[in-house]
Amino acid sequence: MSEFLNSYLKEHKSLSNIDRDKMTAAFSVACRLLVEAGGTSALRYQGTLNAAHVDAVMASLLYAASMEKLPTKERVKDGLNSLRGSDPYRENVTRSTSHRENVIGRLREATAAFDID
Repeated sequence: MSEFLNSYLKEHKSLSNIDRDKMTAAFSVACRLLVEAGGTSALRYQGTLNAAHVDAVMASLLYAASMEKLPTKERVKDGLNSLRGSDPYRENVTRSTSHRENVIGRLREATAAFDID
């Protein structure tokens, strides 16, 4: 995972191949939806901030916002509750979080929980 991130960031350092306005708008919309649906605890997992949980939730909602396929506030709220109660998701956000299988697993679960195609 760290190799992928380092390579990606090196390649996109200047953001020349990325639509900055679209990404800024998607980030704003995703954050607003997340706060509306989950309040101040939306990014908490088992009572604390968990980087892998933040990664899965934000990546899924950013993808949805950039594709203009946002779930409803209720779907996000239900999805967050579903993720917090899922044993496979717990494994993906608490153990070997940088392993490819766990990254893919938590992203799949988050996009499914939010009903994102």
